[in-house]
Amino acid sequence: MLDTHPKLKQWSQQYPGIFEPMAAEHICQHLETDSDQFIGLLVCRKAVINSAALCEYLIQWMIDQYSKRFVVHEHTPIGHIDLYRDQVTITSSQ
Repeated sequence: MLDTHPKLKQWSQQYPGIFEPMAAEHICQHLETDSDQFIGLLVCRKAVINSAALCEYLIQWMIDQYSKRFVVHEHTPIGHIDLYRDQVTITSSQ
């Protein structure tokens, strides 16, 4: 949280261990902006994953969990799928 914010002391006492004072430059650097409108940021760990491996894992999990409701059709001539609130439009690529 911005080290000059007027509520920093109050919030730090009210919620110990949640807020850490930091300079505005530090906040801007992490948010990759020059704007001074931000008073804080949430720092969390990031990770990367192989999207193909994740898809394979999720598909297998869905087949295992929902075998009566989920089917995978690979190499189909579907070119585009539009999802709407009450319908689905599937357009062939052929």
